[in-house]
Amino acid sequence: MIVGLTGLHGAGKSYTGKLLEEVFGWKYFEKRVYLQTLFKNDQKVKPSLKWIEWHRELYLKDGSFKIMKEILGKNFPIKKVLIVDSVHNAEEWRAVKDTDSRAILVGVFSPSPVRAMRRDQEEGVLDKKRIIHWHESNDDNIVCLLSEVEWAFSGILPRELLTNQFNFLRHHLVETKRIT
Repeated sequence: MIVGLTGLHGAGKSYTGKLLEEVFGWKYFEKRVYLQTLFKNDQKVKPSLKWIEWHRELYLKDGSFKIMKEILGKNFPIKKVLIVDSVHNAEEWRAVKDTDSRAILVGVFSPSPVRAMRRDQEEGVLDKKRIIHWHESNDDNIVCLLSEVEWAFSGILPRELLTNQFNFLRHHLVETKRIT
């Protein structure tokens, strides 16, 4: 079973994912860290090529669906719930659902001033691009990733309240027969 996290930079996705892992023993997986490891180990990378350039080239060449499928193919299936931090567009979400039809997309949201304190200025600019990616056009259909969010958490809740909210998600997953 896959739990995909989505949200803007500084919303609390990583904190939420790591806390879900701690509370339930699920496996937390950070896509960006995985891709950065691939970048560092890529022998074909020119020494002058920066991470962000490599990342952009990869996504332009292979596309979001293929990259997410390859990532999930190396990390799923597992016996635990896999928490994927994070899903950025409808094509990535389609790859997740194609891998595991039981998957759930969970939004993590925080107010703008809180996100601004948690991130650097460049990530604020990237948020504008992320919002555009949330609203992609596919075969003349506009697909909004947020319309696929089935559950949500506030990224500003104290640990105790957030942990309490996790129990409601777990109950939902049991009730919908995604986990036992």
